[in-house]
Amino acid sequence: MPGLRLIAAAMVAAATIALVPQGGQAQQSIEYNQWDAVKPMYFGDREIGDGSAVLAVKAPDRAHDAALVPVEVISKLGPDSDQRIEAVTLLVERNPVPLAGRFAFPSQRIGKFSTRVRVQSYTYIRAIAEMADGRLLRASKFVKASGGCSAPAMKDPEEAMANLGQIRIRTSGDARRSQPVTAQVMIRHPNYSGMQYDQIHRSYIPAHYVEGIAVDYAGQTLIRAKTDISISENPTLRFTFTPERVDGFAVSVTDSKNNTFQQHWAPAGGQG
Repeated sequence: MPGLRLIAAAMVAAATIALVPQGGQAQQSIEYNQWDAVKPMYFGDREIGDGSAVLAVKAPDRAHDAALVPVEVISKLGPDSDQRIEAVTLLVERNPVPLAGRFAFPSQRIGKFSTRVRVQSYTYIRAIAEMADGRLLRASKFVKASGGCSAPAMKDPEEAMANLGQIRIRTSGDARRSQPVTAQVMIRHPNYSGMQYDQIHRSYIPAHYVEGIAVDYAGQTLIRAKTDISISENPTLRFTFTPERVDGFAVSVTDSKNNTFQQHWAPAGGQG
C-alpha cells in the first residue's frame, strides 16, 4: 500500500506544521496530539467513544529503544461479559505511517496482547477497539521516544535474510484445565521501514515488512493481523486466551514481497 503510506505521511506532516505557531516567535511549541488528523485516515467520520472501561494501553513513559517499544493492550472485560472486542487497531499517531496493525479476534476472547513498535517522535499510541455491537472505543498512552522508524537495523542484512521467516512459538499455562494460556509468536524479519539508510551503499533500504500474521489453534482462528512499517524488526505477538482443549497452533506469515512462512506447534503448555 505505498500510496496509502505516502498519503498518511503527508497528512501527519501537514498537521504538525499547522500546529506550530507562525510569525517570528522565539519559542515555538508543537502539540503532540494529532488524533483529529489521523482518525479520518482509518475510521472516516465514524464516532469513537471513550474506551477506558473496556481496554487499556500499557507502554513505557520513555522508551529505552525507540525501534523496539513494547506495547500491551489489555481487555478489562470479564469472561462472562456480554460485551466482546472483535478487533483492535493500533496506531502510533505521529509516525510517518501511523498504522502498526489491525488485530482481529474472530472466534476467541483474547484477554490481552502485546507487540513491539517503532516510534519516530513523541506521540500518543492509540488502541481502537471494534466491539461486537458495532461501537468503536479508544484507549491511549503517551510515549516519549524518537528516531525509531529510521533507526539502523540491529542485524547484518545478510544474516537477516538468511534467517528470514523463521517462526518460533512459546506457550505457558495449562490447556488441560481450560485455564488461560499465554502464547508468543516470534518472527525473524528485518521489517525494513523504507526510512533506514544504508551507510555502506549510500542509499535507503527499500521497505520490506510483515503484512499479515495468522494464528490458529485447534482449527479455529485466534488472530488475524494486518501490519505495516510501524511494527518493529523481528516482530513478536504475545497474547492470552483460554483454550477449550489441548491442541496445536498453526501460524502463517506474509510479507510485502509476497513471501509466505508457516509453522506448526504442538499442544499448548510447552516451551518452543
